[in-house]
Amino acid sequence: VMENKPLSLSPIILETDNVQLDGVTVTGTSFIRKKDYVLIIPDKQQVKHASNGYDVLYNLMIPGLTVDKRKGTVKAFAGEVTLYIDGEKATFRDVQNLRPQDIKNIEYYDLPSGKYANDIAAVNYITKKYKSGGYVAVNGKQMIGYLSGDYNFNSKLVHNNTSYMLSGGYSNSKYKNNIEDEQETFYLQEGIVYRDTKLENSCYNNDQQYALLKVNNSTDKRMLSGQVSFVRSHTPENENNTSLDYHTERVLSESRVKQNNMQSAVTLHANFNLPKKQLLEFSLGGTYSDNEYQRSYQENSDKTFTSVMEDMYTLSFSGNYVAPLKNNNSLNIYTLNNYEVTSSVYSGDYDSRQHLWYGENILFATYQHRINPKIGLIVRPGISILSYRLRGYDLQQFASLRFNTMFRYLINKTNQFVSYVNVANTTPDIEYLNDVDQAIDLLQIQRGNPNIGNTKIYNGGVVFNSQYKKLNVQLNADYMLFTDNVFFHFYEENGKIIRSFLQGGQAHMFKTTLDVAYRFSDNLRFKLSGTYMYEKVNSELSHEGDHIFQGAAGLNYFWKNLSVNVYGKAATREMSVWMLNHKQSPIVYGLSVGWAWRKWNIEAGTENPFTKHSYYKEYGNYGVYQYNKRYSSRINQQ
Repeated sequence: VMENKPLSLSPIILETDNVQLDGVTVTGTSFIRKKDYVLIIPDKQQVKHASNGYDVLYNLMIPGLTVDKRKGTVKAFAGEVTLYIDGEKATFRDVQNLRPQDIKNIEYYDLPSGKYANDIAAVNYITKKYKSGGYVAVNGKQMIGYLSGDYNFNSKLVHNNTSYMLSGGYSNSKYKNNIEDEQETFYLQEGIVYRDTKLENSCYNNDQQYALLKVNNSTDKRMLSGQVSFVRSHTPENENNTSLDYHTERVLSESRVKQNNMQSAVTLHANFNLPKKQLLEFSLGGTYSDNEYQRSYQENSDKTFTSVMEDMYTLSFSGNYVAPLKNNNSLNIYTLNNYEVTSSVYSGDYDSRQHLWYGENILFATYQHRINPKIGLIVRPGISILSYRLRGYDLQQFASLRFNTMFRYLINKTNQFVSYVNVANTTPDIEYLNDVDQAIDLLQIQRGNPNIGNTKIYNGGVVFNSQYKKLNVQLNADYMLFTDNVFFHFYEENGKIIRSFLQGGQAHMFKTTLDVAYRFSDNLRFKLSGTYMYEKVNSELSHEGDHIFQGAAGLNYFWKNLSVNVYGKAATREMSVWMLNHKQSPIVYGLSVGWAWRKWNIEAGTENPFTKHSYYKEYGNYGVYQYNKRYSSRINQQ
């Protein structure tokens, strides 16, 4: 013990051991499994070598998603994927004009719940938030080999919490000399008629224009947006000149179609973040469409003509309320109300006026229960009330119970197992619900059926997701049953074949898919998918079950500013449970090379370079009518 005495110590020397690091690498997965979705963080390469939202989604190579960035389509195992931007439903043009550098991350709801529970699958782009500034962007695509182009501009201005977006574009497509040959057999009371058809020459010409203005105001507590859009599609030429061999005589035929479609739309959306993490959301939208259609058909001196003038009004409203409960449970109330009025005037060979009032009201309550951190259960009862009336007929009303349930087992952070059961129904439209006759040719008439009702759908399946280091795997198996199915119906009347629609019978579909994505390195990524399907229809006509195999693969390579994409899809067969026909599609393969530099992104590619003619084939047997067809278009060739 030292009291009131100074303490002196000798200098203390600390030895150093300096280690210089050449670099630090932080590794982690860009796919993060959350409670009810997958959070995906695009890396720099995936964003750099992309020019829009579809490109980014394609570059991610998500198992279970089929992204066609050239056509702008996204499909999942069970059907079309609904796309969102910051929780608001997005259109094709919204995603096409989305700047990749504005994407912060992506939420993929492979088995949707909460506000996305009404979707087959959902992708939500989360974008970066800016307080001021703006940009102007342009993009264009031009096909070489036939005339087809798509050109767009997009501008955005941000001031504090408000953003203004103006976009527009023009596209056109013009090609000729399709290839088509068909063999048909008509079983008429007067006797059997055989007809061989060969397309001699054809031409097609279409152009489209659109303009869109959107205003968005967002704070931490709410988001308000409004959008006005206009779209025009014009087809001045769609002509086919054909030689017909009836085995007793040979004649020439000519078919001409002209179409003009204009649509105006207004959409309002509101999103409120309430206390205790509650969510309240509303959407209101309306459209007006002015559609014109003319078709003439001639065999030698015999002619048929159809003209349709159609006005269509739609109004839709949706409301969504999500409330978190104790123990990570949640309750979701969702309502959707769609209304449509279609007024059509038919003239030509058959004069008629058609007026259809249509409405559907859907209400769902979704309860999500977390049994423990690994096991979850979703129960979603609902009801659909469908009402429609065709002028001159009684009001038709159908009340259908809807039900969805999902069991989720999180094996660990990278593996999960899900099983589900769904009960749903479909809604017919004016294409079926009419009593109009339209001449197809001198032997065939297209006829509607105003007495079609609801088709019930029963669906169940299992899904397994697995992620191991650089490997992502998804395995699906699904069974779907359609009762009171609507399908094509052919019968003979007054020496002609009537093409109409009939309800009844059952359709069965079983499908299993394996999707594999592997990341060899930051520069090389690969995706492979294979599908087996079995389809069968029990109706007035007997249809043998059809076994179907499908396969597709894609490879991305990134090196500095260069990107290379190789893709292919195997030749496939499929059967339509509605049209009751069989279709064979040819192999599709292609290569594209891209260059990204500063604000520029340029890509050039080729599809089917070694295939002179890619033929599609169809055949069907409807008792009184049989056909076998082979066709190819310039857009499917080299």
